[in-house]
Amino acid sequence: MNWFFLRLDALKDSLKRLLSRPIVTISNIVGLGISIAIPAGLFLLVASADNLSRDISESTQMNVFLDLGVNDEQVNKIKQRLSLNYVKEVKLIDRDDALKSLRENNEIAVVLDNIDNNPLPHTLVVTAKEGKLVELEALGREAKTWEGVDQIAFDSDWARRLQSFIDLGKVVALCFGALFAVGIIANTYNLIRLQVLNRREEIEVAKLVGATNSFIRRPFLYFGALQGLFGGLLAVVIIEIGSRYSVSTLNELFSQAGITFQRLTVQELGVLIIISALLGIIGAWFATNRLIAIYNK
Repeated sequence: MNWFFLRLDALKDSLKRLLSRPIVTISNIVGLGISIAIPAGLFLLVASADNLSRDISESTQMNVFLDLGVNDEQVNKIKQRLSLNYVKEVKLIDRDDALKSLRENNEIAVVLDNIDNNPLPHTLVVTAKEGKLVELEALGREAKTWEGVDQIAFDSDWARRLQSFIDLGKVVALCFGALFAVGIIANTYNLIRLQVLNRREEIEVAKLVGATNSFIRRPFLYFGALQGLFGGLLAVVIIEIGSRYSVSTLNELFSQAGITFQRLTVQELGVLIIISALLGIIGAWFATNRLIAIYNK
């Protein structure tokens, strides 16, 4: 029971010191909240784009253009060879149907009227099952060597480039998060350092009567944890307000591009608050360890 009251007293002492300087406390908490909200918002954007890239990769198609001279039997044979267990669908676009569709465009129809023969080939559109992109690429390399196949058009290259940009975005988000985390730890370190220096006489008296390092360190750790906790809560408020007023608008703007912006889940918001509190504890730990080591000499 004594263990509980000791920690309760340390917590009360930390709260009292936070409330004793409201302007400084509020400015520190606002700075922490903004520092946490910025990388978290960037994470949301990258996560939304990553979902888009995943959807594109999963629905990537391969177009197999056949030679102009192939007959129906050869077309069916190639279609059958493409219909493997990881292929979701093989759709035939008949050359005559394709020409008919092009003629519906008046500008293109003028050009086609000057051409005697149908220049379009039969096309087989191959769609792989979810998560079978690698197998589809291997099938495309093999299909290039088949008799009757003229050309393979595969759109995975630009999907890969998109994924590369998204991966870069993830790295940038992590770098921002790491930089802001270091900034939060440094800010807490300096704040706790000032607290320790202001209570130097109190700490020296406590050491003389036998106070342990953990007893001296405890209120400062709680102070850093509370500051980080309140900063995390403010970050959650900022993110939720921003999400509520921006996600619906952004979804309307980017709906045609297939991008759906998300909001952080309750679990993710909870993790954000915990990380913020831990960063405050880490900054306080470094500050108290350094200064207590000096007092122990």
